[in-house]
Amino acid sequence: MQPDCLYFEGACRGVPHGKDLRISARSAFAVLIQKLGLRPPKLVACGSRNDAYEQFCGAHNLAQAAQFVALLVDSEDPVRDLKRIWSHLNARDGWSRPDGAAEDQVMVMVTCMEAWIAADRATLFSAAGPRFEPGGLAAPQNVETTDRASLLRDLEHATRNCSRPYQKGRRSFELLAELDPAVLRTHLASFRDFEAKLRAKLTPLQYD
Repeated sequence: MQPDCLYFEGACRGVPHGKDLRISARSAFAVLIQKLGLRPPKLVACGSRNDAYEQFCGAHNLAQAAQFVALLVDSEDPVRDLKRIWSHLNARDGWSRPDGAAEDQVMVMVTCMEAWIAADRATLFSAAGPRFEPGGLAAPQNVETTDRASLLRDLEHATRNCSRPYQKGRRSFELLAELDPAVLRTHLASFRDFEAKLRAKLTPLQYD
């Protein structure tokens, strides 16, 4: 039987240190999923959103009956209804829902991964150190309705005086791996949707 697979955007091919970034991205999502008490699926870092969608479609068309193949991308814009993500992606990106694809095969980070990172203020404090200045960041309960460009700009500004300021790439994936699912669950509807869909399909971790 083929393994379950999650295709996600990020760690573009052709960029400097792209291979290392893809390893960091896969590792970060694996750690986050393990924190949910679930065995991670095969994780495929695809680069751009379009690359992730196209690779997902190809895998979905070849998937075996019992195989779970899923897509995770930034929503880019706020999502009106997380029960109709395919409709959001069709309206925004022109992506057609593949024949036979279910709603539980698509998940989004609303509006981007920075929203998930900005929601966990305690982890940011711990990682950034005493020079972290969070005053300009949106409140955790508001990050999913904040413009994605503002989220990135505000994270960079809040950590500008820190020894390791925020940057997309390796640093963002390092922070993703440190996030607390309980905090994300509290503030983020998109994370609750992500967790529920994975929990319904993936195998729980077995602890001795």
